[in-house]
Amino acid sequence: MIMKKEEQKKEQFTTTDLGLVAALRCHGITLDDFDSTNLGRIIFSYDYPKSEEVAKMAKKFWSDDFLVDALAYWNAIKTIKNQIHSRF
Repeated sequence: MIMKKEEQKKEQFTTTDLGLVAALRCHGITLDDFDSTNLGRIIFSYDYPKSEEVAKMAKKFWSDDFLVDALAYWNAIKTIKNQIHSRF
């Protein structure tokens, strides 16, 4: 059976960890979308095929094996927060 592209279920990597999202941004992995309907918890998402690479990098991040430039990390956090607040 052949499915239309829009019918195919996309695999996603989702996280609520702003630090992880900022670190990924420092490595050139841009965010695909985020859900800010619950202001207490923002859900960030990355779509397939990028989600596979993000999952591998997240494991490195959580095992303290992920290095980024401190200034780039700080700027990434500010940029992501601006994106979140600009949707309102």
